[in-house]
Amino acid sequence: MLASAAHGEPMAPILSAETHLRYAGYVAGLNVFSLHVKAALAPERYRMETRYNPEGVLNVFVSGELHTLAHGGWNAGRATPARYQTWGIWRGEARDTQIDYSAGSPLIRKLIPPIAGEREPVTPADQAGTIDTLSAFAYLAQQVNTRGRCDGDARLFDGRRLSVVSAVHVGEEILPRESRSSFSGPATRCDISGKQIAGFLLGDAPTDGTGKTSGSVWFARPTATAVMLPVRMTFVIPVLGNATLYLTANPK
Repeated sequence: MLASAAHGEPMAPILSAETHLRYAGYVAGLNVFSLHVKAALAPERYRMETRYNPEGVLNVFVSGELHTLAHGGWNAGRATPARYQTWGIWRGEARDTQIDYSAGSPLIRKLIPPIAGEREPVTPADQAGTIDTLSAFAYLAQQVNTRGRCDGDARLFDGRRLSVVSAVHVGEEILPRESRSSFSGPATRCDISGKQIAGFLLGDAPTDGTGKTSGSVWFARPTATAVMLPVRMTFVIPVLGNATLYLTANPK
């Protein structure tokens, strides 16, 4: 997830038609969530939509379904979001966020539940120049396909939290055959690190370890005619611990 690249690079069509991807998330050997992704990246614009569902034992404790949508365009090789939305039910509570973007700054149109009494607000000055997580991920995929690398950083804002993230290109690795995944073979690894810097829960005193995250994304061609797509991801889920997300079917 990054937002820096050489300016003026040609933007080749990557996923000009909508592509559907399915992933299964595992923690401690158990399938605890699923992720469905619809993505379209073209020279002038991008659109990404996800649906997240808890599965198995996690569904017993955390029921619900969350949707996320982001779309925008490109400016000098950088992702410029136009709108970001999340909606659904989580732990029995309705959640709905709508953010539009104007002159590089997010404009919050809807935020349910409100942050009043929950979090410290992120100032408009700190929001300026931020992008959403899906737009950052769209940019990461575009750069892997057009430049063959993933190096850079970004400031992310989701209406509640402000974070800084960076991506480092590691290189090619071989992913072994795995019953949980539809892919095995050579893949390009990108390591991601991040830290929340604002929008903390009230009463949470920020420390050096607060809000830090890290993970890795492996990009590869699931089929001979496919473009480079995320085939595996690792990250940390608060409370649950280390999680791995596997591509479970070839893209459609």
